[in-house]
Amino acid sequence: MKRVTFSHQQRYRTRRWGSAVALFGIAVLFLAGSFVLPRVRVASAQGPAVDRPLTAQEIVAAFQATGLPVENVRQQPIGMGGPSGPPTSEREAWAFTIPAVAPSGGRIMIFADGEKLRGKADWFTRVGGAHNTITAHNVILWLDPALPPSDVARYRRALQGLG
Repeated sequence: MKRVTFSHQQRYRTRRWGSAVALFGIAVLFLAGSFVLPRVRVASAQGPAVDRPLTAQEIVAAFQATGLPVENVRQQPIGMGGPSGPPTSEREAWAFTIPAVAPSGGRIMIFADGEKLRGKADWFTRVGGAHNTITAHNVILWLDPALPPSDVARYRRALQGLG
């Protein structure tokens, strides 16, 4: 059997290529993780970043803890949306009643990512509904336009205080 020997230069090239391949593999794993893994830190222009997405149950509990009326909380189906309607990009939607404007009240929309949240918030701005919507964390809260501005401000403070 013939013994194969490598020169110093051949051994160096082999090590250099091995290192390059290893670094490339690490870079690919890092980039894949940043696209595939769920983003847990959500920020919005009107609220601080939270370490995890808020749930509708946490939001309702915060409203009730601050004495804000929230009744008849129920999950709503997510619609298909139309060319003139709002984009249906929320992950969950919950409706609730506020006695002062019953049978109406508000709607809590939970989003999986900031881009979808911004798209829906932009839609509310375009149709003139921004004065009664509150965007914070991973949530858009829509409140009935008949609700007094002072009450809207109380819901805003409660939602933005979470996280």
